[in-house]
Amino acid sequence: MSQFETELPLLEINNVLFPHARMTIEVKGEHNEFMVISCLTRRIPFGAVLVSPDGLRKLAERKAAGTAAGIIHVERSPDGILSVLTRGYRRFRLIEIVREEPYIMARVQFPSGFITLHSGMLSLSNRVAATFQRYVELVYEPQTFGQREFALPTSPIDLAFAAAAMLHIPPLEKQMLLEIFNAHELLALLLKILQREIARLNLDEDYKLKVRSEATIALPKIPPIGFTS
Repeated sequence: MSQFETELPLLEINNVLFPHARMTIEVKGEHNEFMVISCLTRRIPFGAVLVSPDGLRKLAERKAAGTAAGIIHVERSPDGILSVLTRGYRRFRLIEIVREEPYIMARVQFPSGFITLHSGMLSLSNRVAATFQRYVELVYEPQTFGQREFALPTSPIDLAFAAAAMLHIPPLEKQMLLEIFNAHELLALLLKILQREIARLNLDEDYKLKVRSEATIALPKIPPIGFTS
């Protein structure tokens, strides 16, 4: 996939959406609800970006990364909250805010999706896969998966996205991963984070119980990528 620029509606969210991952987003505010309805009507994606206290224009100045997302399902709860099930597709860099009414539109750049595979990257990818499987064994109880068999993507970049999406770490740290467009650097940082988390899970039983609780709640929302029935 070659590099190109386009315009996307933007939605600020409280977590980081990775390509191929699914996420349920609670949409609040008339402008954002109108944006969701517009995307549904026109069958177009929107851009999901991690909310920042500095505002979107500052994010555009530093070319922050976000993820283009498609809408799978929309549902309004009895208390009026609009819940939107989304799926990430491809990362982008935020270039500029084009307009803010009736909802935020931004010009974004989709970098090239081509990566060069070499023996060093494949070796690193295999280490990430093995370490991530160890992380999963620590975080998820064996019975949690039910009849599903755990299977990782074979593509190094898809492996990185799948692992990053399932990591129980702060959103800002996930954003750091999303910002890295060099596949080797992404895998290297991901490996360090996985090793750190495994060490903490082994040493801190309270932390392990907390993460396991979060993981059990999040598991039903995990997309088919990374799992086979």
